[in-house]
Amino acid sequence: KEICAMVTSIPAEIFQLEIPSIQVGKPADFWITPAKDEAYLDNLIKIESSEISGVFVNGEIRYGNLDVAKSLEAKGFGIDVQGQGKWCAYDIRKLKKRIEAKSKGVCGENSLWKKIS
Repeated sequence: KEICAMVTSIPAEIFQLEIPSIQVGKPADFWITPAKDEAYLDNLIKIESSEISGVFVNGEIRYGNLDVAKSLEAKGFGIDVQGQGKWCAYDIRKLKKRIEAKSKGVCGENSLWKKIS
């Protein structure tokens, strides 16, 4: 319960946002991932971005497995994350090029940056 509050209601209070809740008819932000460990917190720490099945914002898929996006008839872009084919609602390759141009290559040294191609 404490971990859930740390990633939901506490940040909402800090940023003066509506306290998140799951209710019928309300849009939801959530993500789906396989359980790698029985301990919930360990799953959050151990998960790789390529293992995330779906990220939903306001009930709309934004990132995830290609088959999940296809089943939802979502429009977006195929990308490679850590050697896995994924789907994203945004043109990540185009965004990455714009950021690289602005940052003059600084982002290329970031290990997370290297996971996206």
